[in-house]
Amino acid sequence: RGQYRAGTVQYIATSLISFFVLPDKVLAVLYTFLFGLYTVLRFHLEKRFGKLLSWIIKIIFAELWVAAVCNLIRMGLLPEIPVLSPVVMIALAAAGVLVLLYYDFCLGRIFTGLGIYLKRIKF
Repeated sequence: RGQYRAGTVQYIATSLISFFVLPDKVLAVLYTFLFGLYTVLRFHLEKRFGKLLSWIIKIIFAELWVAAVCNLIRMGLLPEIPVLSPVVMIALAAAGVLVLLYYDFCLGRIFTGLGIYLKRIKF
């Protein structure tokens, strides 16, 4: 129960902070829907599935997200980013998985610390 609350607090915090910190609101929306949704997905996957299946689904989510962003770029909806070549798209997909791995590692540590803090303040 504490992890669910920690995840909810983290999702709301990162979403709000992204709108205040990032000057480009399009990027704030992308940030909110990637990292915010990933946090929720991560919580539910780790509760319901084993580690291997959870990681497979997480990587599929990351690759689908990268594909969606690449399509937005190709359609011109993210005009400040130049059209991507296939080689750059493959590199972006690989980088997406690496970012996901790092983010997941950090998120695990954040949940642990935030859960302890929320218990102390009886949130």
